[in-house]
Amino acid sequence: MLQVPDDSSTWALTFSLRRADAPQGSRPYTPVSPEALPLQVPGSAAWPDGRVVVTDDPDGPPHDEAIDLDRLYPPLWVRAPLPGDKFNPLGMGDRETPLNDFFRGRQVPRDRRARTPLVCDRLGIVWVVGHRIAHRVRLTESTTRRAWLRWEAAGDHRPPSCG
Repeated sequence: MLQVPDDSSTWALTFSLRRADAPQGSRPYTPVSPEALPLQVPGSAAWPDGRVVVTDDPDGPPHDEAIDLDRLYPPLWVRAPLPGDKFNPLGMGDRETPLNDFFRGRQVPRDRRARTPLVCDRLGIVWVVGHRIAHRVRLTESTTRRAWLRWEAAGDHRPPSCG
């Protein structure tokens, strides 16, 4: 049993998890910093396995997703998933789903889920990097300004969507 002192001291615990059925020599779960990284438009945010890039240039490098810039509620930031996160994936209208259910449906391995970057604004998740954008930021006939999002892997790292 963990006992917390009566004074206002702060305790921090770090866990390293590994599935019992994980192959010998596999990497244990390594947590990503819970700190949110600012993301400017245009701009980029570094992530452990690469970086997230957002641009407003339609003629720039290839992109993974295009979103309606006017449907964003700045500021933007990149962060790791948090317990209880909900996501409104493209195609689900106004319905939200728990992010863990979304990952499970996409068959994202558990060890990749906590390391998948999320692009967020003040209303919530805008893009689950490597998977899908939020329905509210989709391009529509009324879209006048666009932003393009892409993942740039560092070295030989696979994109976050790969298992």
